[in-house]
Amino acid sequence: MGISKILRSLSTPYGIVFYTVLLSFLAWIMPDFGILRKGFSRQFSMGSFGFFLAMVWYASAIVCAFLFYSLALKAKLSPALFDRYASFDRKGPYVLLSMFAFIGGLASYMVILSSVGFNTIIGYISTGQANQLKYILYEDYSAGILSLRYLAIHSCALAIFRRYKLKQKSKLDVINVLLLLSAVVISSRLSLVMMLFICLILFVTHSSRIKIKPVKVTVAGVILFVLLSALSYSRNKGFYEAKGHGFWSAGISEIVTYLGTPFQGAVAVGNNSELITREPLDWARYAYIEESLSTNSAFLQLFQFYGWYAFLIMLFTVAVFSYVAGFLKKQRNNYLYLSVLTILYAFAEFWRLYWFGTGIMITLVVFPVLVIFITVFLSKSAWRNMKLQ
Repeated sequence: MGISKILRSLSTPYGIVFYTVLLSFLAWIMPDFGILRKGFSRQFSMGSFGFFLAMVWYASAIVCAFLFYSLALKAKLSPALFDRYASFDRKGPYVLLSMFAFIGGLASYMVILSSVGFNTIIGYISTGQANQLKYILYEDYSAGILSLRYLAIHSCALAIFRRYKLKQKSKLDVINVLLLLSAVVISSRLSLVMMLFICLILFVTHSSRIKIKPVKVTVAGVILFVLLSALSYSRNKGFYEAKGHGFWSAGISEIVTYLGTPFQGAVAVGNNSELITREPLDWARYAYIEESLSTNSAFLQLFQFYGWYAFLIMLFTVAVFSYVAGFLKKQRNNYLYLSVLTILYAFAEFWRLYWFGTGIMITLVVFPVLVIFITVFLSKSAWRNMKLQ
């Protein structure tokens, strides 16, 4: 299968689950060469029951996603209304989304500034303790206006897409990039990774022909690696130095740990199910995973709370969201597609984290719909059409 076909398959729930699980498996079996940190002290055997059960889990999710996504493609929901009032090339919805993102980002930093002050913020970032900013923000955290900072993920992705694909340039583009970077500092690398994922799918689904240029891909990969490594180092410099890691080895180790540990967690379910049931949070004992790590497989996460019912919960969730993604696929030219991209990202996290129903997901699914509603409500032409009918 060519790279272009792989990229297009990432816009489907089953495709993204398959390739993310494959990456996790490859990182899991990768040797540490005596210097890399893998996140767990003892690797399970590929001949164990746990490995077999993990394969059943992932295969069930992929098959279920394929069936319900394919079924939904037969349903019809005309994109005409949404394309008319809230297409990606219209500036009104873009301004509205950017405004919400700005309010969330400003509110978040006001909370932090009121607690520690500007100089302390700079000090935390410059000394590799940026994680402290997140801890400050979450000291008395509740869902609400602060959650709007996550909308910078959408607004930044749209800034890049509108500027380079739709050729719609705006001064807001720079502001949205800065909003995303400010959110990354206090909200972990997930915001950056998700923004890049959404950008990728937007460009792929709006390109009739995908041209792969090895040099540009390599340069982009190196830049991304350096950026992610810098973010990791700025947040946990002391931890890596204590482990004897420099900037580069820390960056590589972080990627290997990030990808491979969740597969170890998934295999642990079948091998130590009784121990997990008795001591669900002691993963260092039953999965041999470092205690500091917390996103250790969606399978393990669900099993800790629901036991063997985890399979039923997973299949129901995958079926519902796969159907929604397929049902709304034709909305790729308007803001409703941002909700689809958020759902696809939830599937992209399925190998390590049960992201469905989280606060950030709800925010990023609901607000594109709200933006469309407000845009139509404020549109004079929409009101005229309603009166004529």
